[in-house]
Amino acid sequence: MNKNKLPAETFSYYLHCWWWELHRKRPARTKTPQVQLALSDPVALLSLTGQPQVAPTVHLFAPSTEEMESKGKATLVCLMENFYPGKVTVEWVADGQTITTGVETSQPQRQSNSQYMASSYLSMEATKWQSYNSVSCKVRHDAGNVEKTVNRSECY
Repeated sequence: MNKNKLPAETFSYYLHCWWWELHRKRPARTKTPQVQLALSDPVALLSLTGQPQVAPTVHLFAPSTEEMESKGKATLVCLMENFYPGKVTVEWVADGQTITTGVETSQPQRQSNSQYMASSYLSMEATKWQSYNSVSCKVRHDAGNVEKTVNRSECY
């Protein structure tokens, strides 16, 4: 970490203290939407934190043979890591059709490098998995979108 830059948590604390002092010294009728907008705008946030936007690195894992044989289930895992800021959306697509059933996506968690990671799972019956040719995990992020695909014929 650059010694001249504050970690996001420390920066947030100082910003909160500054905001409190500013608000306390001004009349109650003073409006300050610019500060609220700056905190919700990724470009403005970049200028405040000094941390550049980084697109996620995405890994897509096919279901395990063991899970399919023992439980009759197939779970695909989409792992997203090293992205900033910490907001992503995930879409699962099988043979060109969006899938929403059986999807569970975690909230992004901060990593030790101050970037974020998250995961998304797609669970289905093994027979359903076997009916697909390909399944994709499409990750959308402000710094760039990433798509990873598993072709069933190339597994196992």
